[in-house]
Amino acid sequence: DFSKIQNHLTILGNEGLRLVVFLEDKSFRSNSPSPVPAYLDVAPYVLPNIPGGKSTVRWNPVVKAHFKALITALGNSIDSNPALEGFAFPESATGLTNAVVDANGYTPELYRDTLIETLKTAATSFPNSQIFWYMNYLQENQTYIADIATALIPYGISMGGPDVLPEDSTLVRLTYPFYNSFNGKMKLFGSMQYDSYAEIHSDTIHYATTYWTMGEMFLYARDNLHVNYIFWTRVLGAGTAGSYTLNSAAPVIRTNPTFNPTMGTPVVPPKFILNQQVKTTNSSNVR
Repeated sequence: DFSKIQNHLTILGNEGLRLVVFLEDKSFRSNSPSPVPAYLDVAPYVLPNIPGGKSTVRWNPVVKAHFKALITALGNSIDSNPALEGFAFPESATGLTNAVVDANGYTPELYRDTLIETLKTAATSFPNSQIFWYMNYLQENQTYIADIATALIPYGISMGGPDVLPEDSTLVRLTYPFYNSFNGKMKLFGSMQYDSYAEIHSDTIHYATTYWTMGEMFLYARDNLHVNYIFWTRVLGAGTAGSYTLNSAAPVIRTNPTFNPTMGTPVVPPKFILNQQVKTTNSSNVR
């Protein structure tokens, strides 16, 4: 039943705006709604995860088949709508421990191939839309991120991550190098989520503010990560004293309506995207 999405497309289309549909198959709190329909909401298809919610077992053949069927049906329903900007695919981090994934048939090769297959399904199901693949971690073999990205280049898929966090040493070491490797080969994006608005400067000598300003965060994403799109989460209240909100980002957004032209002919010009997704836990920190 895609009626709610159709309704959003109608409303946004009337306002000259566009929608990105984000498919989330993981929850982050024990009291969050299940991320899957009731017929899949049992082991081994869904398992309790580290944040306290549930994660789908994407490499399970049953889950993969239903996931691909959903993507295909969704593409058939909305891809031709002129108000649709794109379709976003969940982050690669599973939120499950190594012991749990291994006990449920996981191998990094199987997971790599599952993501490639599913993302190709998304690209062929949404030929008129931009596909956004949220990339951060691939359990037990991080180098396979490059294999997936390479396989997706011919499909015009955009690769990025759910966190723009210049001070996160794990992201800087394990994830951000892929932005450099694939700069100029595929479209890239970044997502300013809740913690991006309260990223603390570790260098207190050269920066005047406690937190990275929204202008500094934008420049880091544009120039260091080479992104062509930025998603901005709708943070209206500062999480901690002195941190920032979407109102702080608004002048940056207005001043930089476009940036980093994409490879080839993009579906639409690169732009900021307002992300109203509610996310309570930073999943990229779950290995």
